[in-house]
Amino acid sequence: MLFAVLLMLAAVPGFDEAFRSGLLALQRGDLKGAETGLSQAAKLAPSDGRVWVALAQVRRRLGDEAGAESAAGQAAKNAAGNKPLLAALGTYYFEAAKPLLQSEQFAEAAKLLETARTRVPGDPQIELALGVACYGLRHFDEAAAAFLRTIDIDPTIEQPYVFLGRFPDQVASRLPEITRKFEAYEKAHPKSYLGYFLHAKALNAGSADAEASLKLLEKAVSLNANDSAVQFELGTVLDRLRRYDDAAKTYESAATLDPLDAPTQYRLARVYGRLGREADAQRAREAHEKLTRTQDAKR
Repeated sequence: MLFAVLLMLAAVPGFDEAFRSGLLALQRGDLKGAETGLSQAAKLAPSDGRVWVALAQVRRRLGDEAGAESAAGQAAKNAAGNKPLLAALGTYYFEAAKPLLQSEQFAEAAKLLETARTRVPGDPQIELALGVACYGLRHFDEAAAAFLRTIDIDPTIEQPYVFLGRFPDQVASRLPEITRKFEAYEKAHPKSYLGYFLHAKALNAGSADAEASLKLLEKAVSLNANDSAVQFELGTVLDRLRRYDDAAKTYESAATLDPLDAPTQYRLARVYGRLGREADAQRAREAHEKLTRTQDAKR
């Protein structure tokens, strides 16, 4: 009996061999072989977080969600202070969340990413993805919080600013902080239209200084006159200033750049009405209604 046990132990490969075997199998697309090799390596060196991250990836691809999360949890237990391992674990979670976000399974993505941010704190790509999931759920306050955390971690990433620019009017309590972030981005990127546009949009959302917003948007247009969102926002501030002729021309530019945008047609109808251009107002109302019906049918 003892001799048989010794033979069995001798047949067990060493950690390096098992780990290499698992990774090579993964590279070949042999997921079962990869799981066998990596599971063996994990038994031989249970404190090696690299193995657990790889095993989590394999199990997720095999459809074993519970096993994947168990492996990711084991990786997290050994990741404290290990920057390369934390980065690998963060990438794993980000890649796991991407197909959920792409298929608009926002609730599932948010649940996964909430777990991820506790296991990999301070990872900007996880915070960004969580913000996208919350935005998809229309949980605007949670989305804003995640995007603001992303900016705090890495202010050079552009996406959280862009997303925050979509809904500043939905998060009034966070608007002062969002405005400061946009202003900082503007100062850090003086040759980009985006900072001026976002800063102005935040001012408009808070019904703040219209003249200051106008100057920002004129600067944005001088840097990029072909963005329909910039033209729309400029029309909004001109409307606020009761410069209705200029507002109409600017909304018309926005409509030319994006003829499928229903809100632009709505604003055009309203400003045409104020100018007494009833035929144009009616045309814009009909265009708005048609676009709205089409968009609703696609949902």
